[in-house]
Amino acid sequence: MVDNAVEADQDPLRVLLEEQGIQRVAIVDDAFDPIEVQGLLPEEKESLWATIEFDEDVQDEFARLQLGMNTAYDVTDELIARLVNDPSQCPLFIGHWDNSDAAQRINAGLSGVKPLASLLRDTLNVEVGEFESTVEPDQLIDYDPQLLFLDWHLGNDASSSVEEAIAGQDLPTAVQAATEKALKVLRNWPDEKPKPLIVLMSSRPSMPQDAGDFCRRSRILRGMFHAVSKDTLRDSFSLRMHLYLFARSLPEGRRIQTFLDALRGKFQIVRDQFLDEISDLSLNDYSYIQSLTLQNDGQPLGDYLQQLFSSYLGQLLFAEALGDEWADLDTMTFGEALPSLEPPSDRLTKVYHTALFDTSVGPIYSHPLAAQTSDSAANYLPVLALGDILKRASTNGDASFEIEAPKLEQPLEVGAGIAPKPDLFLLINAQCDLAFRPDSPRSPEDDELSILLLPGYFGPVDSAQSGTKLKTELYQHDGESYRIEWDIKRVLAIPHDRFFRWQEQEEYVRVARLRLPFALEIQRAFAADLTRVGTPVTPPIYQRVTTRLLLRHATERTYAAEDALQEEEAAFLVLTKAGQKCILTFPLLARLKEMLDDKLAAMDTQLREEGDNSGHLGDKISALKRAIANEKEWAQIQLPIKSPRKNSPRKFFNSRIQIVRGAKVGDTCDNNDTVVAVSLDLDEVITQ
Repeated sequence: MVDNAVEADQDPLRVLLEEQGIQRVAIVDDAFDPIEVQGLLPEEKESLWATIEFDEDVQDEFARLQLGMNTAYDVTDELIARLVNDPSQCPLFIGHWDNSDAAQRINAGLSGVKPLASLLRDTLNVEVGEFESTVEPDQLIDYDPQLLFLDWHLGNDASSSVEEAIAGQDLPTAVQAATEKALKVLRNWPDEKPKPLIVLMSSRPSMPQDAGDFCRRSRILRGMFHAVSKDTLRDSFSLRMHLYLFARSLPEGRRIQTFLDALRGKFQIVRDQFLDEISDLSLNDYSYIQSLTLQNDGQPLGDYLQQLFSSYLGQLLFAEALGDEWADLDTMTFGEALPSLEPPSDRLTKVYHTALFDTSVGPIYSHPLAAQTSDSAANYLPVLALGDILKRASTNGDASFEIEAPKLEQPLEVGAGIAPKPDLFLLINAQCDLAFRPDSPRSPEDDELSILLLPGYFGPVDSAQSGTKLKTELYQHDGESYRIEWDIKRVLAIPHDRFFRWQEQEEYVRVARLRLPFALEIQRAFAADLTRVGTPVTPPIYQRVTTRLLLRHATERTYAAEDALQEEEAAFLVLTKAGQKCILTFPLLARLKEMLDDKLAAMDTQLREEGDNSGHLGDKISALKRAIANEKEWAQIQLPIKSPRKNSPRKFFNSRIQIVRGAKVGDTCDNNDTVVAVSLDLDEVITQ
């Protein structure tokens, strides 16, 4: 992909590898195993013998060497290895061997890794170590590679040395072998040496699933581990783009991996310390907590201890045990987001949802002490808390509840009329007003307390909503993600002692509790709209978008056809406080490269068939070749880019690739030089 006129030492990928300190790469593959280790299949031996059995010249070679080759059973792995390793002994036999099924199979294995080794060694000036599948971890550690390419299938060398990591797991033999090899290397890797980025190579169709198994069991950070098809390694463009991604990911990946390793190790220590210290609490301590601390508030003891112990465990682990590791993370900055092979994991959304909402609160109940008091009215007073989220439910035949899916209704503007039924309610009373004890005297004001419920409406997670509305950026239901917009101009008031009756009539159930910083923000906005409590940084919400590949008409300025996309050929949006950007996955970029190559081939064919007296077509072909070879442009399109506006497409490679908004077949094309357009539907309702 590098222009021939560019000197080798100016190769941008080579420069990047040098900047990132990538000097050595290790490749572990059974394709490097000797023939006697790989072995010939019985049918391969029979096929080979059939070609040489009646070849008198080959038989004369065998007789001269006194090999005693009389039947197919005499074709042993060791003998074949001896002859192939010294072809001068039997040159006529080697001619038959080179055309044999066994040789073709062995050479096919090498074809998956030789382009990688050749590019690294000959073009990028990187030292390459080629290791057999039986290589010991100590040999790899001594070699000290920055990138470690590991074949999925390493024979049957899985052992029980790391059985605790894969105990009880029904793993494919190949996955187990690769997992063990990686675990042995990483567990024995010296602390003073930076760990390598591991790339698993395979031609297996089940590689995506197997890769997930490997990542979980080897405990490697996604980003310090990648799974790549060997077909990808045979393609120069894809190979270079992957190496660019690996190099860009390595420095930050090492630091995050170090943090996770420390977290895993220190969590065990802190767990034991936490249990020991909690066990030191006496029965009197629990009595004092309830009788002295909770006597007036009436908060149930279990609810209070959950908050108390959670805070203490967090203090021991994150503030004390991991203090140095947190300090190191504070110095990190990624700048632009890293190149992406796939959309971010669903786990990110789940983690942020948990940071926003406590979903373990369960249904609303009467105070646990209500049954111990003679005041029957106490049974009608629910235990509620600031931030409680209520959502409408429908009952089925067995009287159980089923939460309704959001309808994505947009609230009416103030003064526009009657607002639609809310998707949910948020309880915004001051926490101290909600505390009570059934066995304590209550004032008249206590009985007259109203529960204040703020209506909320679901909307799509995108940047098109008004910036003035009070929002909670992420709410999940049945695997879908939504934004909640709070209507602080309207509130529903329910008398405390009638709350259960209202809840039953309206079929609302508690589904979560908005955590305190976010609940306080909404409460104060409703009360005064004068101050806001600072909250953690808005999570980087992402969402897939409907994507089309449009081809420009050969002569007209319109989009003539649409190409179908595979699932992994995708685009997604990332939303932060800094705005919304678009990211194209690597498979989609590879598809764009393929389409540009096809266009170039078609122009070459046209030039040969029609000629080019004016030189105009030849100039266009040369310009397209230069564009395709522009590696800096490919690297740029891998990073997050601003989303296109309706009348302002994003242009790359002198407009040959355009990212447009909402275009379809038949629409007008922006530029005569456009080859392919990536059309994103950003106006539709999108959930994830």
